[in-house]
Amino acid sequence: MRDSGKNEASALEQAAHESDTVRIAEDIAKNIRDGVWSPGTRLPSEGKLTAHYKSNV
Repeated sequence: MRDSGKNEASALEQAAHESDTVRIAEDIAKNIRDGVWSPGTRLPSEGKLTAHYKSNV
């Protein structure tokens, strides 16, 4: 039974990570569509994006 609890926690962590990843990707795409970042320009660095989204995705 213990392994089942670990597997459930791991699955929840993975789902949260995937949810964050999707949310961030959608927000980046929205910023491009809205003209915040023009197509072809560099996105902010990974460090800046991590700080902005308060994530380590």
